[in-house]
Amino acid sequence: MLERKLAGEFIDRGFGFPVCLQNVPLVRIRNTWTPDIDHGALARAVLLALCSKPARLSGDELRFIRLHFEMTLQAFARQFDVTHQAVMKWESAGEKSTRMQWSTEKDVRLWLFLQIGSRKDETRLAKIYRGLSTDVARRSGPLSDTTTFAFSGRRLIATAH
Repeated sequence: MLERKLAGEFIDRGFGFPVCLQNVPLVRIRNTWTPDIDHGALARAVLLALCSKPARLSGDELRFIRLHFEMTLQAFARQFDVTHQAVMKWESAGEKSTRMQWSTEKDVRLWLFLQIGSRKDETRLAKIYRGLSTDVARRSGPLSDTTTFAFSGRRLIATAH
């Protein structure tokens, strides 16, 4: 039988940037504690949180978005009417802000929401759009900005900060 425990906090780096999981169930596999969660559901929750993240997207987060949708640099660039070199430059920012034009970043966030959000959820889309104010555009988002996820039973609750 597998050994299990509940961790108050666990930093998952599997998406290429830190995601803080709170109250997460862990399972011990080959002497390594690993989250006992649905990683597909976590990826979706992270993507939704990135839509309304109150700081600029990092290069690592942008790369995660592109790779999640299995897009080449060229396909992602075409989607946002930029060059693949621009996408490479943004992604190379790593943990720092991409420094892309704010209008392009808003397009990325809204496109992302339309890919994963409920088509019926126009109210939430409007709230996300209004929340993407120029205040967010001015923030560079230091490395300590992470997305926190709390488990309530088996339900995942995302909080971007």
